[in-house]
Parts: sequence; structure tokens; C-alpha cells
Amino acid sequence: VKLANSVVELILHFFPASIDRLPPETSCLEGPTPIFLQTGTNKRGDLLQELFLNGDGNESCEFGADQVILVPDEKTKEEVTNVSGNRALVLTVLEAKGMEFSDCLI
Repeated sequence: VKLANSVVELILHFFPASIDRLPPETSCLEGPTPIFLQTGTNKRGDLLQELFLNGDGNESCEFGADQVILVPDEKTKEEVTNVSGNRALVLTVLEAKGMEFSDCLI
């Protein structure tokens, strides 16, 4: 909730007329802190290779029904799907609108 509120505040700061100003969201439950994964070269392919292929080129990671990889567009979706070998649910942000997942790789 804190992360979402900070994104809304940034939108309101940089684009004040784009959304309505409402009180910040609150929750009586504390959720897990997001984990940020990063590769040394910051290349999308490197991270995907680390997730889906081990050192000898064999499969090493599987995503379940509660996990998703969110991508900005159809072209990126196709690239990520090719690397993951259809072992992960890959959606554009627009396709995932209104859905909830336990884990999101953005």
C-alpha cells in the first residue's frame, strides 16, 4: 500500500490534473516488502536467462498460477515468452489490469 501511495503521489506531483486527489489508501495488514532483482549488466535477457536456464542450458525455474511477469508491450511479451519457454505467465500491464498475483516480476 505504501508503494502504491508513493506512485500516486508522484503522478499527482508531475501530472496534477491527470487523476483525482483522494486520501491515501490504508490497510490494517502489513504485506511483504517488495524484492528487487538486479543483474550486473542490467539487461533483460540476462535476468531471464538466470531465471529460466541453469548453467548447462537446462530448465531451472517454474512459475505457478500465482506468479506473473508483467511487460510493457506485445513485442516484449513475445521476447520474454520465447526465453521462458511458455513456463511463465507473461502479460502486458493492460492485460493484467484488475488481476491479483502473489508474485509479480516487472
